[in-house]
Amino acid sequence: MDTPRHEAGQHPRNNTYYGVSGIQISIEGIRTDDTEGTVSGIWNAILGCQFSPTENYIIRPEEKNQSGFADLHTIQYKPQPNSTHRECHFLITQCKRRSGKTQQSIWSTARDELAKYFRSSKSRSHGHQMYGIVAVGRKVQFVEFDRKSDSLKDIQIPIGTGRGAIQHVERGSKFWVDRECQKVQRFLDYIKARP
Repeated sequence: MDTPRHEAGQHPRNNTYYGVSGIQISIEGIRTDDTEGTVSGIWNAILGCQFSPTENYIIRPEEKNQSGFADLHTIQYKPQPNSTHRECHFLITQCKRRSGKTQQSIWSTARDELAKYFRSSKSRSHGHQMYGIVAVGRKVQFVEFDRKSDSLKDIQIPIGTGRGAIQHVERGSKFWVDRECQKVQRFLDYIKARP
């Protein structure tokens, strides 16, 4: 098997979504004139690797809520004592096309949309912490919904130690899904590990 190649400054893709050939090819192929659907398709694949249906997760594209349609809504089916499963809505992903990746208004609009969708979905989370992903082209930002303030905040991920750990100052940052795949993967792992 070939050793994965990566450019200087790019994280190795081993043990990340970026090691999946279809995802890597799709990310590398993003063009300025691509639609929002291209970004949504990539994130549907990334989330599908992270939150597998074999582990009782499902990703719903264009999930309707009281405020509109969330691009991708990730749900976990949690077993209940009476042998049924409860849908726990815990992750919403808003995707935007690449051409807006440097425009702060695109990022702000996506965050505002996420906040509205969280407010209309919070009763369906059944106490599960709610997280959000804003994906604009090849860049991504992670947030969580604060029930007390009814607003978004940066994920309070612990300061890690060792190579590739996410540092405190990086919360709220925007990450490249290709060059910084290890950091993006750590955020995804953090979200999955939270109840």
